[in-house]
Amino acid sequence: MRSKPDTLPLLVFGDGKLERRAPEVLQILVRQAKLAVPLFYSEVADEIGDIVPLGVKDTLGHIGELVRRIGRIHGLEIPPIDGLVKSKKTDLPGSGFDAVMQRRWPDYDRLTDREKQDRYRVLLAEAKAFSYWDEVLARFGLSPLDAPGIDPTAGSDQEKDWNSGGVRGAESEWHKALKSRVANSPKLFGYGKTDFGKEEVGLSSGDRLDVQFAKKQRRTGVEVKSRISSEDDLKRGLFQCVKYKAVLEAEERLCLSPRTVDVFLVIDQPLPKSLVATRNSLGVQVFVIEPE
Repeated sequence: MRSKPDTLPLLVFGDGKLERRAPEVLQILVRQAKLAVPLFYSEVADEIGDIVPLGVKDTLGHIGELVRRIGRIHGLEIPPIDGLVKSKKTDLPGSGFDAVMQRRWPDYDRLTDREKQDRYRVLLAEAKAFSYWDEVLARFGLSPLDAPGIDPTAGSDQEKDWNSGGVRGAESEWHKALKSRVANSPKLFGYGKTDFGKEEVGLSSGDRLDVQFAKKQRRTGVEVKSRISSEDDLKRGLFQCVKYKAVLEAEERLCLSPRTVDVFLVIDQPLPKSLVATRNSLGVQVFVIEPE
């Protein structure tokens, strides 16, 4: 930045109800920008803990304007950080962000959904490449969030079966039942009501998906964690989704007509608050369904 952060007065968010949550939301957005991993409105609300998704939308607009003000002060083009949050319905930022996209691409409102996604990926790549996010935070007197509580040197409990939450080799009845429910719930993942999933699908890595759904243009893997899974087991489930998605994408790259790939985690208990930041940082979508 042309002007050092400590040579200018701190910017303030205001003292309204939504503005009071803006610092925490901005810290989350900066973390996601560095990862190029957008979040859904509900995922931001989960991490904040006490505001609804609609409140997130209003707070984002406030943050976006203040960050653009910083760009004008410093003569710097800052990627639009309020675009790091998107709608589940469109998989794009809300309609309030369209004006930002149209300033960049005047024909944005005439683009197809696929073309809009292509433009959105450009913004995400630019957000990840931007090297002054910590300085942006400093202009508000904020510091970057600490990484979620992951110790890469800790290893894993080899006695646990991370597929079932029980002893290795013994699948629990709860896991079997939940896996069957998932396989028989294709509409939950955007498939037709008769596009049932297949259980225990082997991957080229030697791993096995709990459930897979597949069509001509799309392939979806599901990792299942039942009600008896511990917090550590749920954390492993999040990382398994990252691994399985990488493997599925590698398999699809070997095909002449690769399909789009998704991998989700399905649980029948609330995701612990301590894992929300990890879920958001990894970009894993978690479905919570009511236990039978």
